[in-house]
Amino acid sequence: MATVAVKFERLMHESESILQSVARQGHPALQVVAERILGDAKSWSTWEVEHAGLMRRVASASRLEQQIAKLKDVSFGLIHRRALFEYLRDRSLRGEARRQIINHFHASRSYSRAIISEHNEYVRASGSYLCSAHVGVIVMMDGVFDAPLARYEELYRDYFRVFCDTTLGTVTGDDTLGAQHAVLPLLKHQLAEHRKLMLAMPRTIPDLDYELRLRRPTGDTVRMKRPPR
Repeated sequence: MATVAVKFERLMHESESILQSVARQGHPALQVVAERILGDAKSWSTWEVEHAGLMRRVASASRLEQQIAKLKDVSFGLIHRRALFEYLRDRSLRGEARRQIINHFHASRSYSRAIISEHNEYVRASGSYLCSAHVGVIVMMDGVFDAPLARYEELYRDYFRVFCDTTLGTVTGDDTLGAQHAVLPLLKHQLAEHRKLMLAMPRTIPDLDYELRLRRPTGDTVRMKRPPR
């Protein structure tokens, strides 16, 4: 396996390449994200600057092992950034319950601005998460960015859902609230333990079908143009 640190230019090149590839013929859910980033010059510019900042953090390390550790931390943060929008979507919250959640996390913003902000944040974070996982598996050749990272995402989603349900009271019923509140410390502990395990995990050979799972053909072979600056 490669042992030389990856330069910033390659991190960005690989990120942009996988984003364009997925936009052309990726898994439908990923394709939508990639198309929204690439399909608008302003969205592209905002994402590019933001993602470059993340990749500079990774590239600042002089050894590959240190870069992998930084990329893990970046990936954790991207998962966290996506959680609120995913919660609102998966819970299908409407009316006062939705406003209550938004106000908790965006107390200084108007409701409409906060909703738009969360959606844009989700799209950009999802794009960067896709790129970071690709870099981790394909460029740095570390399988931790495949199944183990997906497991962390699952655990964090469960924890965030129960946190919002109980702490912010978006579910009703004393029995339901009591049961979920009791399991919250366990979920937090599982999440912390899995994160600790991932940070300590040595490099492992990634699955060979990783790229195939990202690039499921959709029948569209038209090349996406890079948005103008």
